[in-house]
Amino acid sequence: MIKSWCDGTWRIYTLVLDRADYSFDSKVGPDYGCQYGLILPMFLDVSAAVVIGLDAEEVNVESGSRFFSSR
Repeated sequence: MIKSWCDGTWRIYTLVLDRADYSFDSKVGPDYGCQYGLILPMFLDVSAAVVIGLDAEEVNVESGSRFFSSR
């Protein structure tokens, strides 16, 4: 996922969020099965008040936590 993300997969999510007939202003941006949480900042970019990433794989949660806590 990370390699494909860096290679441009993120552009698809940007298009979807930009074209969605939905406003995230002051709402929660949920990402179920978020892996490392790479989409969470995109919800913040479209004005979500809170973002929540959920994943059942402990290694994904730990990796994502390390990544975002280092920022």
